[in-house]
Amino acid sequence: MKRNFHRDSVQLLRLSEEAKNIDGVRDAAIVMGTTTNKEILQKLGLLTEDGRAASESDMILAVMTDSEAPVERALQQMEDLILKPAPAKGRPFYSVDVALQAAPDANLAVVSIPGEHARDVVLKLLDKGLSVHLFSDHVPPEHELELKRYARERGLLVMNPGAGTSIVGGKAIAFAQHYRDDLRGAPDHHRCLST
Repeated sequence: MKRNFHRDSVQLLRLSEEAKNIDGVRDAAIVMGTTTNKEILQKLGLLTEDGRAASESDMILAVMTDSEAPVERALQQMEDLILKPAPAKGRPFYSVDVALQAAPDANLAVVSIPGEHARDVVLKLLDKGLSVHLFSDHVPPEHELELKRYARERGLLVMNPGAGTSIVGGKAIAFAQHYRDDLRGAPDHHRCLST
């Protein structure tokens, strides 16, 4: 466990997949210490006492190996994975305004930041006329309600806090590579799915 150590959920999923490829590893996960993540780790047989004690702001590194020998080596390699800088993909943006200047025709944004900070970013996007796929977990319920009402008043959409996958206008968003052909041509409200 790494105390008070946060990484984006999307990044952690990618790192978990990389960790599963470490020699001697049968299964691995790198997750934040949320209740949901702990339940998943429990079902996978990856939750330890240290993991149970983790808070939502702690990161859990869990590994299952065929023998004890590779555990410490695998955990060290997993720690190396989380400490190395993420490879740059595309152009980084450090504000909503700068990102929208680069993509002035955008009408949908994916937000993936710690949930307690999501409200202000989503409100700014809604004010700019964008619908939002809100990937962030732990958005306070009162913020979720406020955001969804605010979006509805503007004819926009806020898809769940914790939305993992959406299909919007025939495009798969976030954790999606493709979707069933029988959804093509369905009414928009049937094609805009979130899980």
